[in-house]
This record gives sequence, structure tokens and C-alpha cells, in this order.
Amino acid sequence: MENRVYICSWSHDGGRYHVWVSNRPSVRAEHTSFEQADIMLADAICGAFGDGEGVHEYDRPRPGATNVPGLLAVVASLGGNGWATAENLEELYEGGRCPSCRTRGKRTSVQLRLSGIKGDGGGAWDTTKPWMPLKLAFFSEMFIDLLTPTERAVGDWRRVERRRSKKVYYELVGSRLHVPEVALAPVVEDLWNVRLEKARGDILCLMRCAACGYENSPLYMFMPNGLPHEYLDVSTLPTPLPICFTTGQPPNEFRLCLPRERWQTILGKPGTRGITSSEIGVVESYLVDPHPVRKPWRE
Repeated sequence: MENRVYICSWSHDGGRYHVWVSNRPSVRAEHTSFEQADIMLADAICGAFGDGEGVHEYDRPRPGATNVPGLLAVVASLGGNGWATAENLEELYEGGRCPSCRTRGKRTSVQLRLSGIKGDGGGAWDTTKPWMPLKLAFFSEMFIDLLTPTERAVGDWRRVERRRSKKVYYELVGSRLHVPEVALAPVVEDLWNVRLEKARGDILCLMRCAACGYENSPLYMFMPNGLPHEYLDVSTLPTPLPICFTTGQPPNEFRLCLPRERWQTILGKPGTRGITSSEIGVVESYLVDPHPVRKPWRE
């Protein structure tokens, strides 16, 4: 089976990083660079399990950059590693679809109806590619039961309609504490020794749709040195940092965020099977570009 999530571990002996699949320690790799060791582990997983598209979820935070000016904290954004078919997509959003960027309007009260859920057994799935403007997130009842009442209360959960299936899922359709992602200011390049245009890549550039005004979220997929790929402005978050909130682009996307330490406490439990995390950095406001240059939207 391909596209599974593998819980992995790592260590560092002072010279080399050692990485392995937690429940199969013989499937392992090592290198002086953690990133290269992780790539080599993917090859080892492919050889051992025949899965060339597996995702590694480490049981403690990956080694990252330290003492980074203005980077205050890192949180975990949770998403799925599988996919499904939305049978009633045209009923879910008001106003039809933008002819240019294909984004949609406000979410209706209609239940999401899914079929053909595929992937790794089941925590959460997204129905579209991450760079597209429509992204539905749904989580299993088993996962939601792992959250505390305070954490659950952040989300607006709506039961997913499924035919001939006993397993229950809920779509995350809204949030009581939503924090938008931000673009980094040019000052970051000298402070962090990075090049933002290179970190974004051409396909992930900042864009704005002239037809409807939709703007995609900043994503720095190729950020070096173990730095996060997405960022939040600390001034938009409560103090102290909340235990749970959402980010993403409403009304088309809500992503659940937890402190990394909290995610580690539930990782590996049955309700988290199939769920992956990505790191989001919380930065000082002086590192945020309030008016980033955006290119015209393209397909």
C-alpha cells in the first residue's frame, strides 16, 4: 500500500543523524545532514514496504534552526495524507465558482457527502492539492475524541455524510479562533541568510485573482536550514499562545493547529492514523510584510 504515514524516530551522535521507522528499527538510514538522512529513509521504506510515496511523521520535532532572530515559536498544522471524492461539491458553496481561480464563496449549511476515501486508514484527508484554492479537511470521530473539550470547541465541526459506512467523520467548516498566514518581509533575507523568492519557488509564488480578489497563502516550500514553510504574526495571536486554533484561507480552508508538544502526546494513537503535521513559525511583527507583491492569478 502506498501513501502511508510512517511514525519515525531520530538521534544524533555528534557527527551523523540516524533515522528509522519506529516500529521497524531495521528500516533506517544515516547521514551527516538530517535532510539527506530523511531522503535516504524514504528509499529504505520503499525497499522494505514497496511504498514510494510514504510520509514521515517523527515522534519528536525534527532538528531545526536555532537562535533565529524574530522566530518565537513553532506550532504543528495538522492535515491528511489521503483523499476522497466530494459527491455534492456544487451544493457546498454559494455563488458558484470563479472562472479564473476556481475558488468558491461562503460555505452553505449542506453536509459534505464523501465517497471513495483512500489513504492510510484514517484520521484526516484533504480533497484537493495543497496549492489549489479549495481544500476540505475532515477528521475521524476517533481523532476528535483525542482532543480536549477546549480544543474541540475551537472548531465548527459538521458530520460528513457517507453511504453504507459506519465510520464517522466530521468536516472542519469554521473556527472560533482563526489566524491568517503572513508573508515574510525582505529583512528576513539578511537576518536568516535565505532568499525568499527561491524559498517560495515559481509555482508557489504569491498571487491575486483579478476576477474575485482571492489571494493564496504564503508558502515557502523550499526554505533551507530546517526553517518552517509557513508563518504567523505573533501580534495576531492571543497571549500566551493558544492551545488550539486554525489557520488557512476561509471559507475554503481551515487547518487545525496545536503546539508541537501537544501533537507529540497523541501521535501514534489510533485516531491519528493517516494524519501528518507541518511546522508553522510564529514571528515578530517586524519580520512580516503587510503588503507583499502579488502576481496575477494563473492556472
